[in-house]
Amino acid sequence: MVPDRILVATDGSASAQAAELFAANLAAKLGGTRVTVVTVVRPREVPAARGGFNLAPLNQEELVAAQELLAESEERIRAAASGGDVVVDSLLIEDRSPAAGIVDAAHEDGTCSLIVVGSRGHGGLASLLLGSVSTQVLHAAHCPVLVIRG
Repeated sequence: MVPDRILVATDGSASAQAAELFAANLAAKLGGTRVTVVTVVRPREVPAARGGFNLAPLNQEELVAAQELLAESEERIRAAASGGDVVVDSLLIEDRSPAAGIVDAAHEDGTCSLIVVGSRGHGGLASLLLGSVSTQVLHAAHCPVLVIRG
């Protein structure tokens, strides 16, 4: 079965770039596959009038930085998949949880056959307490997830 769409998550890190390269190469070999690169930006919390916090939309600087990140990722994927029948697009998501944003994007239109994420390899207590994004995606996704160690 050839995947309809491979979703690859990026934050610009070396492990995310390794995931981009893997997704591009896989899509090029399979042919006829769309690669959607997604980045999730956490909205800022601003103090609310009655205590607590409200979520503020991205400011112009944050929006431009996220769009540049996606454009660079798209370019890397296109270059790596050159010669293959691959369509590349991107998606910017605002979500408090990067993992939830990735999973929601994968299941949004029902065409995602594979999620590819990088793993920074952080272990230890922080990973046990907080859980890594890749681990959270593995547990929440309804399609196969491939974790690339970069």
